[in-house]
Amino acid sequence: MSRKSGAIHIDRKGNLDLSDVSYISEADHQRIYKRCGPEKGDVLLVCVGATIGKALVVPDIGEFSLARSVALLKPGKEIVSEYLLSLINTDALQRQFVSSGNSSAQAGLYLGKIKEIMVPVPGLKEQLRFKEIVNFVKEKFSSKINGGNLESDFVLSLSQKAFSGQL
Repeated sequence: MSRKSGAIHIDRKGNLDLSDVSYISEADHQRIYKRCGPEKGDVLLVCVGATIGKALVVPDIGEFSLARSVALLKPGKEIVSEYLLSLINTDALQRQFVSSGNSSAQAGLYLGKIKEIMVPVPGLKEQLRFKEIVNFVKEKFSSKINGGNLESDFVLSLSQKAFSGQL
């Protein structure tokens, strides 16, 4: 039996694209998954290549293996996945990812560097409120924000207001 692995693509809307995957043996999948098993709610972050910094929250799709070009971030109980994703998508963090990337033959952002990046983490209550507001606005205005960077611009603006006490 083969498992999905390898060519994981995160599209510009932050969706996991599994249309062009490679397959590995069940034994290889078990070995990789035991060490690095993505679960619903984890955050995947592209850490190698031209798309460093692209990220998404893992949807409920069952088991799959990761390629070495994707870092697995497990937010834990103190960080809401959607808050972390919004933070990753800010220009400030994107600049840190790009500048931290080892720019040899192929740019790479490695776990040691990812762990060194400082991020603001408000209380859980504030993060949950942020998630609630973002989800409400996405539902309410989804036809107006599909395509382009309007969504990420909006989330950045909303996050700045939410955590400066302006909401």
